[in-house]
Amino acid sequence: MLASVTLNWGAIVIAGVVNMVLGMIWYSPMVFGKSWMKLSGIKEMKPNPVNLLGMFVVALLIGWILTCFVAYAGATTFGLGLEVGVMAAVGFVVLTGISGTLASKTSWNLLWINAGYWVVSLALMGGILASMR
Repeated sequence: MLASVTLNWGAIVIAGVVNMVLGMIWYSPMVFGKSWMKLSGIKEMKPNPVNLLGMFVVALLIGWILTCFVAYAGATTFGLGLEVGVMAAVGFVVLTGISGTLASKTSWNLLWINAGYWVVSLALMGGILASMR
């Protein structure tokens, strides 16, 4: 099964870059950054190059996994890939986030900021990966 999935590493890298750029915008002070920092208890945001590299590696791994989802779904257009990405985000990120929020009694607003980012990010990544198959 997994061996039958053709990986387009160029598409995976582009999807990873989109994930990172979206994160920089989403968590910027002009969008959700101030609220996210307050809800997370973070006083100052200083990007650490090692952490950013680690986050990019994670984005590439997510792209690789999402490529498999896109292939199994037979998605070959941006729109179909977008759907696969949204389903992956809602099915895994949002639902596990809700479960974690219920268990830990953390902020629902923090959940929606983070979950919203992942829904948009995985949707865009899925669209890119499907359209570049």
